[in-house]
Amino acid sequence: MSRTQPEPEGLTTTDAPVAGRVTGLRTFPVKSLDGERLAAVQVLASGLEHDRAWAVVDAEGRVVTGKRAPALREVRAEVAQVPGDGPAVLLPGAEDLPVRGPSADVALSRLVGEQVHVRAAEGAGIGFNEVAAVHLVSRQSVATANAGGSAGDDACDVEEPRANVVVDLGEGQDRETSWVGREVQLGEAVLRVSQRPKNCLGVYAEVVRPGRVAVGDEVRLR
Repeated sequence: MSRTQPEPEGLTTTDAPVAGRVTGLRTFPVKSLDGERLAAVQVLASGLEHDRAWAVVDAEGRVVTGKRAPALREVRAEVAQVPGDGPAVLLPGAEDLPVRGPSADVALSRLVGEQVHVRAAEGAGIGFNEVAAVHLVSRQSVATANAGGSAGDDACDVEEPRANVVVDLGEGQDRETSWVGREVQLGEAVLRVSQRPKNCLGVYAEVVRPGRVAVGDEVRLR
C-alpha cells in the first residue's frame, strides 16, 4: 500500500510547468475485468478510488487473472451506487442486465468454467494493485504505437493499455517515460513517477498527495 509523503519544499503549483492535460480516467473495480470511464475521481493513497478493490478468486482463494481466464477481459465491472453492495458485473451481450453478488459469482463461474467468486480486498484502502498505485499513459505514446512506431515499450494492448490516467502532452513536451523520478500534479493529486512497465506503454506512479482529479485538469511537472 502506498503512503502519502510530506509536501516537498520548492516549486509551488503555479511555478510548476504545464506538461499537458488529463484526457481520460479509468478505474478497474475488479482486477482483470474491463473497467469504467469517469469524468472525475478521488485519488487515494492506494490509487484511484475503487480501482482493483475486488478480484475474482477460485475455490482455494487464489486470484484468477485474465492470463489464466482470458474471457474475464470481455466482462465489464462498475461500482454500484452503494459500494458496499459490491461491483456490478456486465457480461458480453448482456450489458443492460448487470448482476451483483451471488448472481455475479454464478455468471462468472459459467464463463470461466470453474467455481469462482468476487472477493473484496482485505483492509481499507488496500486493493489488488501489485505493481504500483497508478498507471499513466500519454495519448502520444498510444498513437505512436498504433502507427507502428517505437514508443519505447511494447503495449499490453495498443488500442487500450488499461491505464488509469490518459494525458495529452503539450507541444514540445517529452514523453511521460522521461518523468521517472519526478513528481507530477494532476488536479489536487500529486504522484511520484516510479518506473516504466516492462511490457506496457506509459509509466507507473505512487501517490504523494491524495486528491480529486478530473478530465481537463492540467498536468504539471514538479
